[in-house]
Amino acid sequence: MSPSNKLMALGFCMLMVCTLLAGNAEATKYIGYGAIGRGDHEPECGPKNPCVTPPANGYHRGCEAIYKCRGGGRRKFAATRQHITE
Repeated sequence: MSPSNKLMALGFCMLMVCTLLAGNAEATKYIGYGAIGRGDHEPECGPKNPCVTPPANGYHRGCEAIYKCRGGGRRKFAATRQHITE
């Protein structure tokens, strides 16, 4: 047998084994209420489990406008470049 025929025979055997194993699995027709009741929702609200959680990262602007750290465009780049080369 050539190697490709051996691989084909091995693949067919593996397919048959998987088919036999899958046929033995028992399938249920419905989901029980226990699984539905648990779900993936948060627990009820209370002192230990508040319903409203604080935001992870509060909003803040990078810097105040009086420090003029925003904007500037080419003028700011040129001034910074000149300062570095000196």
